[in-house]
Amino acid sequence: MLGEDIYKRIKAPEFRPFYLVMASGERVFVRHPDSISFTSTEYKGKRIFGRSFNVLEIKDGVVVERYISLPMVAQILDEYPLDGSGLQNAG
Repeated sequence: MLGEDIYKRIKAPEFRPFYLVMASGERVFVRHPDSISFTSTEYKGKRIFGRSFNVLEIKDGVVVERYISLPMVAQILDEYPLDGSGLQNAG
């Protein structure tokens, strides 16, 4: 189900940055829809997702390419930078 949630966030008309929380607890920030590549196809009316995806992340002024296995994503968190709350559970 997380595959579909990630796909919907990437394709949303108004993109909002979000974090992917790995099973290890590590967070990967997705700041722009162009910074994530997630392959999928539609077959017989159902969207099928690849088992992995790439994220380009900026850490300490350096661009880092992350190759992530979809089953390792434990949670998706929204970022709300304007209200001061930081992160909030979104799925």
